Amino acid sequence: MHDEQVLMESRTLRGRYTECVDALDKVKALELLPDGMHLTTEAVAAYFVVHRKVISKVVDRHRDELVESGLTVLEG
Repeated sequence: MHDEQVLMESRTLRGRYTECVDALDKVKALELLPDGMHLTTEAVAAYFVVHRKVISKVVDRHRDELVESGLTVLEG
């Protein structure tokens, strides 16, 4: 695994890991919506044990990169 600082600074390097999600279920189960593909902001916050505002701030700051990696915001 690459040094944490390098991953934080290199968008290209982070891009190599966007599809590597198989380890997530080994750590803790994700609570998906009934469609089996999406999560609520609350579920993401619970997974990472942070307040939902933290998730919102991260999305606000890095929206372009997250959308490029597949982020879709659903409302309603």
